[in-house]
Amino acid sequence: MESLVMVSRSLTMLEAGQVGVLGFGADVFTAHELTDPFASDAGAKVLQRFSFGQDRTDIALLIRQTIDTFRTARQRSGGGSDLWQLALILSDGLTPSSAHDSIRRLLREAMEERIMIVFIIMDDTGKKKGDSVLELKEAKFVSEGGESRVVIERYLDTFPFQYYLIVHNLEELPSALAGLLRTWFAEVAS
Repeated sequence: MESLVMVSRSLTMLEAGQVGVLGFGADVFTAHELTDPFASDAGAKVLQRFSFGQDRTDIALLIRQTIDTFRTARQRSGGGSDLWQLALILSDGLTPSSAHDSIRRLLREAMEERIMIVFIIMDDTGKKKGDSVLELKEAKFVSEGGESRVVIERYLDTFPFQYYLIVHNLEELPSALAGLLRTWFAEVAS
């Protein structure tokens, strides 16, 4: 949660434009409206909206809601079709592989609407060995020539997000965010 407040405050200090916060799990909810200023007390109010009681996360629903929210904001502000919008997702990075194709389709739709969605994976290196997103592997059954065999793939090799970064501890977040924003501005300018 500290990372969420840190990112939101950083974007506000950079005068990056409107800052909104969506919470997600099995459902998606608005924790801070794009149209509301992210004042000094906004961080505490946003934190009160989160319960972490949901048993699963629906990233596809989050992306759909993000596209709809950004589309509405663009229409309200009269922003032109050349306006780029940036969405940051902060999470542990785990998405079910069965959802990867639908997530990729939604990410393509977002890019067509000039919405860049970046996934910031908060990967605590203090976890027990094997729990880091860098170490996760997935077994898949592959059929070749009538034979079925098991293939082990690294989780990140099939991760559906083109734009992502991995942050191992909270202290790394400001510099990671600065690098991310430099990259984003370069992408948007080209």
